[in-house]
Amino acid sequence: MQAVEIGLIVITVAIYVVVSLRDPKAGKKALEHGFDMLLEVFLLLTAGIAIIGLMIVLIPSNIVIVHLGKQTGLWGILIGVAIGAALPGGSYVRLPVVLALLTLGAGIGTVIAILATRSLLYTPQSMAFFGPKIEAVLIPSFIICGLSAGMVAHFLASMFL
Repeated sequence: MQAVEIGLIVITVAIYVVVSLRDPKAGKKALEHGFDMLLEVFLLLTAGIAIIGLMIVLIPSNIVIVHLGKQTGLWGILIGVAIGAALPGGSYVRLPVVLALLTLGAGIGTVIAILATRSLLYTPQSMAFFGPKIEAVLIPSFIICGLSAGMVAHFLASMFL
């Protein structure tokens, strides 16, 4: 374990001790909530790891390299933006899928384009809050941001990696 992880554990335990000493019921309730969250995250993380394994076994790496590899340049980044825009779910789905693509040979620019586009696009939620006029501006803006992030990442990776 690294110092930051140890520090986080020590701080967490200290806060639980202080809360439990001040109000034992609150300390118990906090532990119960923490345990429930641990179970939920564990199940999601396990499913995410299973997705990685399945993708690595089921998708031939040569297909990923040909269509999403670093040599594909702008075309691969555009495909990455499309994947990012279409990818459902939160980070427990997005991150394992992207890690599997990276493992199979996807380029850094493509991976960053997927992550940036998916992180920005929350169309159903933002449509409910902002309406179609704002959404009509948000979607192309976010796609341009994902494309730009992928291009910058591709350039930096070609220089430094």
